[in-house]
Amino acid sequence: MRYADSLYRLRFQILRRDNFTCQYCGQHAPDVRLEVDHIVARANGGTDDASNLVTACFACNRGKQRLHLGDSYVGRSRQQQSEPALEPIRQLLAEGPKTAKELARLTGYRLGTMRIFLRRIPDAVHDRPFGDVPWRLQTSS
Repeated sequence: MRYADSLYRLRFQILRRDNFTCQYCGQHAPDVRLEVDHIVARANGGTDDASNLVTACFACNRGKQRLHLGDSYVGRSRQQQSEPALEPIRQLLAEGPKTAKELARLTGYRLGTMRIFLRRIPDAVHDRPFGDVPWRLQTSS
């Protein structure tokens, strides 16, 4: 068997193990593009072993960059998986209104990824449809 064939087989095994669902935000195929991500990056000594690989959507994998999210995000139940990456953002918004740029700086995510995450938080709102305006949590009246 060629090396490339074994990598494709491993990739499929990881996707199937994780039920074709991003382990960071809970989105699943075919709604999002899925990739296999290293929990501990190879540059930081991580391996290609299945225990160090996890399914991630394109946005989460790009937004994570070199951050180590650890095992707390991986292997959770379906309900726990649904919004783990969004909870820190929701907590920051609970402190008061912040722009996407501020949130990206505080969390280490890229600005484009942060905008995607903000649209996934049901109670996160802003007053204008464009521009870097403050987002806030909508209060129920």
